[in-house]
Amino acid sequence: MKILLVDEDTCETQASLAALRAEGHQVHHAVTVGHAILAVRTAHPDLVISTLFPEGEGAGGDSGLTVAMAAQIHNPDLALILLSDSAIFAHGELFSMLSSLRCVLSHPIQVADLVEIVRYVLPVRSRSTPAPARPDFCGACLLASVCGRASKNGSAVQVGTAVSGRGPDLLARP
Repeated sequence: MKILLVDEDTCETQASLAALRAEGHQVHHAVTVGHAILAVRTAHPDLVISTLFPEGEGAGGDSGLTVAMAAQIHNPDLALILLSDSAIFAHGELFSMLSSLRCVLSHPIQVADLVEIVRYVLPVRSRSTPAPARPDFCGACLLASVCGRASKNGSAVQVGTAVSGRGPDLLARP
């Protein structure tokens, strides 16, 4: 699958790129919104992972929403994951704005968590498999339906329930 990762060029970003490539994905990296929109037009990704407020854009600059909206126009079947270090939109408003949005995650995110979430999101987007209406979340890795730990320790919680101590770091499409 083709993935576009929109984030600043850090060691964590490079580790995420390497891990996603090791999973067999074709991964493109864009540091700015302008480069990301160009990549959306030319690479036609299946999944876009974008920071909500890219560092390189500065105050008043374009946001990850610009990338998300452009990506949806070019590929209505794509899946979108937003990364945010802000509590803005912490009440799920983004899901009503972006039909392709699958989740909003804390930024920065652990590489292993991102890879596991990508494994979960991409197969869901195939045309033969409908997207689940309300996935469960595990208190440890956040996705119970792909986490063996949740069934063993009973730590799964239903979407919309706050994960204790985690804050608004993951929102799921209701």
